[in-house]
Amino acid sequence: MTRRSIRTRPLHETHAGPVRVGLLLRMSTPHQADSLEKQLVNGTMVLPTMVAQLGTPRSHDVVATWEDVAVSGAESVRRPGFKAMMAAVERGEIDVVVTRDPERFGRDSERSTMAMLHLQQRGVLVYFFETRQFADLGTPTGKMFAGIQNLFAEFERGNGADRTHEALERKAR
Repeated sequence: MTRRSIRTRPLHETHAGPVRVGLLLRMSTPHQADSLEKQLVNGTMVLPTMVAQLGTPRSHDVVATWEDVAVSGAESVRRPGFKAMMAAVERGEIDVVVTRDPERFGRDSERSTMAMLHLQQRGVLVYFFETRQFADLGTPTGKMFAGIQNLFAEFERGNGADRTHEALERKAR
């Protein structure tokens, strides 16, 4: 049996039109107001590169943009944008979910990996525009790297919570 990387999956297996892209944006706190706009601009800017990496002469259409504002990345069940993205995937409306990095996708290692695997099973790719790479869960090496990235995102979430707690303690003194 030959293993094939998820990155080389021909999109003609799903439909013949433009690559249907959804942008997943997230900011942790309301005072990061420019964060969503930067993610939208930067994510949109790399779409021609992303389509070229697919090896297809097709164009792309941004068919959805989902936002999560002031919701922890670890709590996918409380993220309206994440839930709307998953619903669009279930309806077969998306070919590629584009997000800044694994931390914007989610900050719970197990849930993020499971969500990415679910998207892969539905034929949907995940693209991180900061590194200009697809999440590659189609090979053992790809799964390992995705797992490490998701663990690091969870680690950063824990560090952020510790820093916030320490700052609150200092302020209370």
